[in-house]
Amino acid sequence: MKAAILSIGNEIVSGQTMDTNCVYLSLGLKQAGFAVTEHSAVPDETAPIISALSGAAKRVDLVLVTGGLGPTADDVTREALSEFLGRQLVVNREWTEALQRRYAPPGQQLPERFLSQATVPDGTSMLQNEIGTACGFVAQQPCRIAVLPGVPSEMKRMFDAHLLPLLAEEGGGVVRSRSVNVFGLWESEIDDLLSGMIDPAGNPSVGVTAQGAVVKVRAELQAANSGEADAVLGDFEREVRTRLGDNVFGTDSDTLESAVGQALIGKGLTLSLAESCTGGLIGHRLTNVAGISESLLMGVIAYRDEVKTGLLGVPEGVIAARGAVSEEVALAMASGVRRVGRSDFGLSATGIAGPTGGSPGKPVGTVFIGLDGPDGTTVRRHRFSGDRQDIKEKTANSALDLLRRALVGSGSGW
Repeated sequence: MKAAILSIGNEIVSGQTMDTNCVYLSLGLKQAGFAVTEHSAVPDETAPIISALSGAAKRVDLVLVTGGLGPTADDVTREALSEFLGRQLVVNREWTEALQRRYAPPGQQLPERFLSQATVPDGTSMLQNEIGTACGFVAQQPCRIAVLPGVPSEMKRMFDAHLLPLLAEEGGGVVRSRSVNVFGLWESEIDDLLSGMIDPAGNPSVGVTAQGAVVKVRAELQAANSGEADAVLGDFEREVRTRLGDNVFGTDSDTLESAVGQALIGKGLTLSLAESCTGGLIGHRLTNVAGISESLLMGVIAYRDEVKTGLLGVPEGVIAARGAVSEEVALAMASGVRRVGRSDFGLSATGIAGPTGGSPGKPVGTVFIGLDGPDGTTVRRHRFSGDRQDIKEKTANSALDLLRRALVGSGSGW
């Protein structure tokens, strides 16, 4: 079954507001077995709304509309739907009573401005809104048309709790997907290792995408039900993990920092950080992990040499002889911050993020990552490409992955 998404709002059309609702709904509709074939946006004007509805209703089985249900004069979605459907607007008694209970002071009537939030085209089914004032509604002709608020939190709640269960019963089975997240292999290497599995046209369809140095192997499957989909995707994930080994760090929304954080917490181990070129980026990303306070003890932004020598104990002679961006300094920083923090691991990064500061021997993008832990020390030299932010991100990813491999005991890179 086909679906179209119509977003209503001047702020969306003008580019002032990003239409995140469209992304959320597309993913949700796909899970329910609908093929989303159209995305469009129109201003808060009756004529463009009616025109968009007229065209979409001829091409799809479901039109999902968001926005324009507020109480102000420029919220005209109800009026446009009323005209398009040829039905009068009526006050939904159930929703009026719900608003009265929720918002009216004891013994007083609901303010007049709230009544518009309970009006729907006659003959439509009302959708409840537990966290807002505007109810949604569903019409069955000329195709199914569902209208939801534009406020993202309200839209998501209404869609997930009330509309999606209805749609899931009528879609063509279910569509499920799973991504297996990889670090440490190029896309071409993954393509070779997964020979016979990559098939964009299959069911599941399997493809490889990269963002930075993180690669996702993603499978999308259309199945009769969730149980069948989960079984097939489970087999897919196990096979990818078998072929790619410890280069896999998680699935779907897992990140390198979440993999590291969960491993540290799960093993009861602690970490201290010494960052130069990343300027605290590694620490920032780790603090996005819930519960990391159990394991992350401290972080030092050792940007100047005086901090490296005075706080972390890096010998001045080493910096003078080898330079602040060197294997020896990275190791000394990792050992120093581990000592100061009295932690199980010390992790460091020092490098040249650019665009200036490079030399023939150490061009921009040269980075050293050091790790000191219970099993000894290690250091890795990298040459990253890209602008300053790219190099910082790649350094943080590589540092987190080095620690991750030490924590899982893979021996690769440790």
